[in-house]
Amino acid sequence: TEGGVVSFLGGSVTLTIPPDALSEFVVFTATATGAVPDSDLLVTGSTYEIGPAGTVFAEPATLTLSYDPADLPEGLAEAELRLHRVVGSGWGATQSASVNTNRHEASGSVQGLGRFGVLGVSVSMVDVSPSFYALGAGERKQISATAKGPSGEFLTSRKVTWVSSDEAVVSVDSLGWASAVGIGSATITAAVGNQSAGVTIDVYDCEGQSEIPASECQALIGVYDALTEWGWRDSRNWVSGPDPCGWRGVTCEGGSITEFSLFTTGLPGFFSASFGDLTNLKRLRVAQGLTGSIPSSLGSLLQLEELDLSSNDLSGPIPPTLGQLE
Repeated sequence: TEGGVVSFLGGSVTLTIPPDALSEFVVFTATATGAVPDSDLLVTGSTYEIGPAGTVFAEPATLTLSYDPADLPEGLAEAELRLHRVVGSGWGATQSASVNTNRHEASGSVQGLGRFGVLGVSVSMVDVSPSFYALGAGERKQISATAKGPSGEFLTSRKVTWVSSDEAVVSVDSLGWASAVGIGSATITAAVGNQSAGVTIDVYDCEGQSEIPASECQALIGVYDALTEWGWRDSRNWVSGPDPCGWRGVTCEGGSITEFSLFTTGLPGFFSASFGDLTNLKRLRVAQGLTGSIPSSLGSLLQLEELDLSSNDLSGPIPPTLGQLE
């Protein structure tokens, strides 16, 4: 009942028992075992059966298992290892699990005994960025994917598998570079283990439309990307519509964009510098949600007559180039 530390198999297994965790004397046992569920995250030679079965601690004990870093699964970082216990036909992480990469030991709190092993943290979710994107024909963009564990920890060592729903529209390589090879829409999926997430990429051919100069069309694509990268969901007919002059908030006169107006609650993201490439713009009204600074590229809008940036959370100085506009 006083507690203590029990070590087995030359220190490969250590059980630290707190005071009053047991009401009677117990003879503990530890044997290496291979009778455990398969897992791609399991460190070879790190599985043990700790007995006697049925033992329950009134206060959690701490179990520590040593492992050989040379036996880690390929591509798994040692810092991502945790102590696990066999639960049914699978594995479950122990409470307060941690790893000491200097001593090559994984520890955790246990209420009872059974079969234990050292495994990599399982992937609970995959984040991709951006979640929406547009590319001009022939352009490419690298998509980032991050695997996270059950506690939100970043699992940076995990291999990501990339797949396109339509390789004829957008192809993707092993590093997440998405290339526009056709016109339309495709979903790029990043998978890590049994978890995955996707990004929808729209491909628009600015050279194929004749309503406005291709440079202005590409500038709209830049604005679209800046907004959707931060979660803009009210894009309606943007990119999917064949005529850029018909996209929400866009007004054209004489074959050029002369007005851009978006007034919507919660407009996300930073002020895109691509607005500065709409050189025939007369009226620019963007309100309710943008953050960051006003890009100096707005000084290129020599035709600008009206600028409304109300209800945004912009910071920093007003670019001197805006003062040159008449």
